[in-house]
Amino acid sequence: MVLTLWSGDSSAVDVARVQPMKLAAMEGLYDGGRGEEIVAFGILDPSKTLDDGKDPFIMKIAIPYGLSILANHDMNSFVPGINDIIAGRSMNAEGDSIDTVSYAERMAVIEAVVRRVDGRVPVIAGSGANCTETAIALSRDAVLAGADALLVVTPYYNKATQAGLLRHYRTIADATALPIILYNVPSRTGVSIAPETYAALAEHPNIVGVKEAGGDLALVQKTRELCPEDFSIWSGNDDETAPMMLFGGKGVISVAANVMPREMHELASACLSGDFVNAGKMQLSLRKLCEALFWEINPIPVKTALAMMGRCQEVFRSPMCEMEPENREKLEGVLREYGLLPRN
Repeated sequence: MVLTLWSGDSSAVDVARVQPMKLAAMEGLYDGGRGEEIVAFGILDPSKTLDDGKDPFIMKIAIPYGLSILANHDMNSFVPGINDIIAGRSMNAEGDSIDTVSYAERMAVIEAVVRRVDGRVPVIAGSGANCTETAIALSRDAVLAGADALLVVTPYYNKATQAGLLRHYRTIADATALPIILYNVPSRTGVSIAPETYAALAEHPNIVGVKEAGGDLALVQKTRELCPEDFSIWSGNDDETAPMMLFGGKGVISVAANVMPREMHELASACLSGDFVNAGKMQLSLRKLCEALFWEINPIPVKTALAMMGRCQEVFRSPMCEMEPENREKLEGVLREYGLLPRN
C-alpha cells in the first residue's frame, strides 16, 4: 500500500461535520514480509518505532513522523494543517494489490494507526472492493477497528454500469453511519463515475465527496455544477491539483506529497486562498517530480524514492517489482535535482 499525504480542505470528512479543516492526510500502508512486518512509511522519524507482540500481524511498526507528532507534539510543527489520517488503502487494485494483502493485515494497519492517533484526529479507512458485500464487511470491520470515515473505490475488473454504481454505493452507505468518500480512478478500474451519478449519490447523507483521478477536467466541471457545495471534490492526480481546485476542488490526495509534503501542502493552501497565480507556478515547479513518480506503475517509483531517501525498505510484493535500472537512475537524478538526495 502507499501512504499518501492529503492537502486541502477536509471539512466534509470530519465526523461532526462542523469544523472546516485543512489537511495533509496519510493513506495507510505497510510493507515487508507476509504477516511478519508492517511498516507504515512516508514521513518517517527513524527513532520512533514500536515493537508490538500482542498482534500477530504487527511485529514491528515504523511510525510515520506525522503520527509521532500526533502522539507527542503539535502536528502543525511539521506541516501546517495536518489534521486527518487515512489508513488502509484508497483502492484495492492499487499498489501492492488486494491479492497480496490479507484481510487481517489490512485491519491490523487500520488498528495500528488508530492506536497511535489515540483519538486526536479522525482516521479514514480504505474499505472498497469489487463485491458490494465485501465492501460492506470491510467497512463494518473498519468501524470496529476505530475508523471515523471511509474511502471507497469503484468496483474494478467486473466494473459496473452507472445504475450498478448507484446501487453499490447506496448499499454501502446504508450499511454504515460513517462519512464515505468515493474514489474514481478509471485507469485502474475500467469504470468511471458520471457527473449525473455523482449528483445522485450526493443526495445520500453519508456520501460526502470524491477522490477524482479520472484525468477529465470537463467531468470535474460538470460534477461541480450538478452537485451541492457540500459534496467535496479532491484531486487524485498530483499534476491536476491547481486546475481541479480552480474548478472548485478542495485539495489533493497525493502521491508526490510522500516525498515533498510541505510543497504539496503549500500548493493546496495557495489554491484555497485563491492565489492561483502562485499556485500555477508551484504546480509547474513540481512537474518533473510528478512525472517521475509515474514512470512506472504506482507505487513502484514512490516506494523507490522513499527507499532512496531512507524512509522505507525497497521491498515489493509480487506482482509489484523493482524499477527498471534505467528508470531508477533517472528517478535518482530527479530527486537530487529537488534536493531530496545529496548531489554527487
